[in-house]
Amino acid sequence: MKPPRKSYKKRIGNHALTIAPYTHCGTGAQMWRFGYKPDPKGSTKYVTRSSWEAIEAEAERILNERNDGELDWNSLTPERRKFLETIHRLTPLPEDEEEVLEALKHYHQQL
Repeated sequence: MKPPRKSYKKRIGNHALTIAPYTHCGTGAQMWRFGYKPDPKGSTKYVTRSSWEAIEAEAERILNERNDGELDWNSLTPERRKFLETIHRLTPLPEDEEEVLEALKHYHQQL
């Protein structure tokens, strides 16, 4: 079933694409479209499909390619997210990361 003609977000992990209605300028055909950057420094590529099922399948394929198994912040409990954000905020320099990891390992061994 096709949703109403409005923008829709398709999300997998931390990545999302916005699928929006698109009217072909030459024919006036109603289609669906989303844009994405295959390379962060590259230009935006647009994918256009005539059916909702086709555009959703293509968006899912691209999102699965981009999902590299990194931490999904949306799946964390608020307490866990706050804990990790605090560690990240208090460790601004990359050279401090090893020291913080060692301190956490030591703390965990004490439990």
